[in-house]
Amino acid sequence: ALAVDPRDAHAWFAKGQALAGEKDLGGALGALREAARLDPTYVSDAEAASAAASGGTALSPLLFDPWLGAQSSGFTRRPRHKKFH
Repeated sequence: ALAVDPRDAHAWFAKGQALAGEKDLGGALGALREAARLDPTYVSDAEAASAAASGGTALSPLLFDPWLGAQSSGFTRRPRHKKFH
């Protein structure tokens, strides 16, 4: 998706999910920051991921479990990008 449209914030978020699943913390945070840069609705997700990473919390559960994420660290449910409304 990013090869087709590198400005697709949801694709950057999905890349962050994939990298978190691969335990690539730096890559996941970078992808989430890019999603937030492109679409401000992802800012809280990027901030929550950074805070979780700083505290030693694994990102994978936060990114993949919408209820755990929303309740524990500020992540919101997916999808909420305008393409999916």
